[in-house]
Amino acid sequence: MMKNITFSASFFRELFWFVVMAGSWFVVWYMPGLLQHYY
Repeated sequence: MMKNITFSASFFRELFWFVVMAGSWFVVWYMPGLLQHYY
Protein backbone atom coordinates (compact mmCIF):
# COMPACT_ATOMS: atom_id res chain seq x y z
CA MET A 1 0.00 0.00 0.00
CA MET A 2 2.68 2.47 1.01
CA LYS A 3 4.83 1.62 -2.02
CA ASN A 4 1.85 2.21 -4.30
CA ILE A 5 1.19 5.62 -2.71
CA THR A 6 4.83 6.66 -3.12
CA PHE A 7 4.84 5.53 -6.74
CA SER A 8 1.66 7.50 -7.36
CA ALA A 9 3.12 10.62 -5.75
CA SER A 10 6.30 10.31 -7.82
CA PHE A 11 4.27 9.79 -10.98
CA PHE A 12 2.14 12.85 -10.29
CA ARG A 13 5.25 14.91 -9.57
CA GLU A 14 6.75 13.87 -12.91
CA LEU A 15 3.45 14.61 -14.65
CA PHE A 16 3.27 18.01 -12.95
CA TRP A 17 6.76 18.95 -14.15
CA PHE A 18 5.96 17.71 -17.65
CA VAL A 19 2.85 19.93 -17.72
CA VAL A 20 4.88 22.90 -16.45
CA MET A 21 7.54 22.42 -19.12
CA ALA A 22 4.99 21.87 -21.90
CA GLY A 23 2.99 24.90 -20.73
CA SER A 24 6.04 27.16 -20.66
CA TRP A 25 7.08 25.93 -24.13
CA PHE A 26 3.55 26.57 -25.38
CA VAL A 27 3.58 30.12 -23.97
CA VAL A 28 7.02 30.90 -25.42
CA TRP A 29 6.07 29.42 -28.80
CA TYR A 30 2.64 31.04 -29.20
CA MET A 31 2.86 34.27 -27.16
CA PRO A 32 4.55 36.42 -29.88
CA GLY A 33 1.87 35.45 -32.39
CA LEU A 34 -0.92 36.17 -29.93
CA LEU A 35 0.58 39.53 -28.98
CA GLN A 36 1.02 40.41 -32.64
CA HIS A 37 -2.59 39.40 -33.29
CA TYR A 38 -4.01 41.50 -30.44
CA TYR A 39 -1.60 44.41 -30.62
